[in-house]
Amino acid sequence: MKKKHKIIIMIAVVILCAVLLFAVICLFPLLQAARTLHRVMNAECVDFEVDVTLNPDRLSEEQRKLLAAVSWLLETEESTCMSWNIRGYQSGGQGYAEISCKGLEGNVTDVYFSEDETIVNVKMLYETLQKNFSGAHPVLGVLLPDWKYSDYVSLEQIEEIFQVDIRSMYHLSLPKELSAGTVWQNLLILRGIERKKSADDRQQFETMWNSYQTTVTVGNIGQTPEIFVEGTDGEDKQMIASYNAFISSGAEKQTVYPDSVMGQEEIRQFQDLWGTVKGIQGEFGKEQ
Repeated sequence: MKKKHKIIIMIAVVILCAVLLFAVICLFPLLQAARTLHRVMNAECVDFEVDVTLNPDRLSEEQRKLLAAVSWLLETEESTCMSWNIRGYQSGGQGYAEISCKGLEGNVTDVYFSEDETIVNVKMLYETLQKNFSGAHPVLGVLLPDWKYSDYVSLEQIEEIFQVDIRSMYHLSLPKELSAGTVWQNLLILRGIERKKSADDRQQFETMWNSYQTTVTVGNIGQTPEIFVEGTDGEDKQMIASYNAFISSGAEKQTVYPDSVMGQEEIRQFQDLWGTVKGIQGEFGKEQ
């Protein structure tokens, strides 16, 4: 009887071990993905590159007018001004990003940001517009004076000058699947999402998020943990029609904010300058 009891216990132990082994085999890829998410989102520095394409049908009238003016000054199609690239980093609660527009060489502007403040290189933005406009319209180009103000201005002041909500055009909060939670929390979240393998054999998760058909690819490039997120608005509801973002962990960086920031008097003068630019567009540009 004792021998039979021992055999039953042994069989139970073997079954339990087999079940645990099966669970480990099944959950190990999820655990790796959860650990990668945790490492990236809790890194001392997060490097990122984001491509966004705006949906013109979801822009306000003021936003459309601003992009129409920019496209005219840059001598590009308006559709060109709907696609943007933003790349930079966030470290220690502060960050830096460079912004470029599809079809144009170099950066249009750069920004420094923290939770409380964002400042924009308006000098670079103006000189990019001036250079492209003068190249396309040599005669009219002399109407745009050279820059004589400080380099940077706050995002709130930019929105005041242009009378348009710029923040909402490029604001893209990440889905909860990319939370900075614990490895266990991430594992529980990922278990409930459709999973498959990418072409390069990394873990890939697909879900609907805020009307976006979203694909999250998790893995390593060499020794660097990386997340790739791709989303398309399948319901035509969002201001951002589609996006893709690379996010990876990096070494801690020190962000030094520039000293050259506009005061209120310079802001008033720049408002007058932008009024001049709009006047040139209204006089010589096509009606938008």
